[in-house]
Amino acid sequence: WYQQYVEEDFEGALELMREAERLAPSDSEVLIGLARLQHRLGAFSEGTRTMKRAVQLDPKNTETLVHLSNMLMRQSRWQAAREVLERVLAIDPSHFWAQYQLVHLTIQGDRNPDAALGLAAEFGLEPRYLHAWIATTDRDYDRAARILASVPVNAGNPFARDLRRDNLSASVWVEEMRGGDPEPLRDSLAVVLSSDPIQTDPWNLLREAEARIQVGRVTGGWALWDEVVAEIRVWNDQAGSNSARWVAARIAAQFGRPEQAVALLDEAVGKPADGIWSVPDLTLDPQYDAIRDDPRFDALIARQQAYEDEQAREAERDGPWLP
Repeated sequence: WYQQYVEEDFEGALELMREAERLAPSDSEVLIGLARLQHRLGAFSEGTRTMKRAVQLDPKNTETLVHLSNMLMRQSRWQAAREVLERVLAIDPSHFWAQYQLVHLTIQGDRNPDAALGLAAEFGLEPRYLHAWIATTDRDYDRAARILASVPVNAGNPFARDLRRDNLSASVWVEEMRGGDPEPLRDSLAVVLSSDPIQTDPWNLLREAEARIQVGRVTGGWALWDEVVAEIRVWNDQAGSNSARWVAARIAAQFGRPEQAVALLDEAVGKPADGIWSVPDLTLDPQYDAIRDDPRFDALIARQQAYEDEQAREAERDGPWLP
């Protein structure tokens, strides 16, 4: 099943996992794999309930608990996810991913950036990207520029090229917004873009397209964007494709394709995504400012809010998530 999963034959992998569940109904590892496949194929509530069964079989397994919290967060079930993460940290106070998710839940679900920064400080996490995001939502681009300039990128990290690209891309945009001189940053970004390798998942390819547009390789950037958007619209991974739609919509809004931005958001809002996207992304992020006055934008926010409210009600109906 794992080979089929890697090859994105999710239906074939699901069939094998169903057989594994029949043969070993009390094997938590089987249930974890089954839950992940259900989620990939868009059966989000079913997948989350399957992960809950895995937790009930092994209630002190922190990795299973983190899987469950991640699924709950992707469905905007913020309070249920918080309870699961707090259980993880009660078992292992130094669990990095539980700390990281709790910080992001606090800013996305609770909409409380100050509390999120407090948690980041308490856990000893690198809070600078969080500070930068908050600075941009406050339209304090001078502060955002200073923060981004101070963020280290570990050259030994296999994703260092993409981290450096994303940091420079954000810095170019911030410098433009503050009325500074973005050309030196564009030059540095162009150097990064000329290096290999590129991570070829859709999210990274979209950010690659964004960076190309920023350094003046506009035709090539939009060609890559168009290629990825066409791919995600037929991608057999509903959670992943919705997440990529959010990224693609933000780029389209930022760089002069408002109609395509609205169309992609229309496809993405009100559905789980393989990432944490919620109403604050639409209401706070200034990169959506270009479409904020579109009469359809408020309707998109309302749909996303209605989805998040329904997920909260569904979480209550499902009852306790922890044994």
